Amino acid sequence: MSYSLCLLFLLVISISLSANKQAENKGGNLQMLSDSSIIKNLIHKSNQFSYNSPDSALPLLQEALLLSRKNNYISIEADIVSKYGGKLYILGEYDKALDYFQEALKIYENINNKKGIAVGFNNIGMIYNIQDRKEMAIAYHKKSISYCYEMNDSILLSINLFNLGITYWQTGIYDTAIIYANNAITINRL
Repeated sequence: MSYSLCLLFLLVISISLSANKQAENKGGNLQMLSDSSIIKNLIHKSNQFSYNSPDSALPLLQEALLLSRKNNYISIEADIVSKYGGKLYILGEYDKALDYFQEALKIYENINNKKGIAVGFNNIGMIYNIQDRKEMAIAYHKKSISYCYEMNDSILLSINLFNLGITYWQTGIYDTAIIYANNAITINRL
């Protein structure tokens, strides 16, 4: 009987050790999922502060950025950098926002994320427009529009056409501004 108890004891230990090893392996995956969930939660919380308190969103995005870099989530990193620039834009810190938009654009270009590239060009165009660098703004909006046509993204296309129309309006080229604004409205109706 003691021999049977010994075998049973060894079997239980073996099963227990195997279960612990599997739990450790799954634990690593859970940590990755946990970091991913934390990043999504931080981004979600930062979006809630977008307009009412954009400065409160910055530390949340900074934490999300650190986690995305730690886990090598390159696409998410680019999105966070772009969102950070957006919050700085809202705060009126245009030079800093431009730096973040340019950094995000470089990441999007490195990973060939066409939508990210289009958004990056649009964001940079908006900064140049507000800095009264109209020719640069027009050039960047046109680059973004080119990507929008390539991707067949009508929503982003209409946003860019409208932003381009605003830039032309501010330069006093009203006929062209109206054409771009009308094109944006037409595309939005489709």
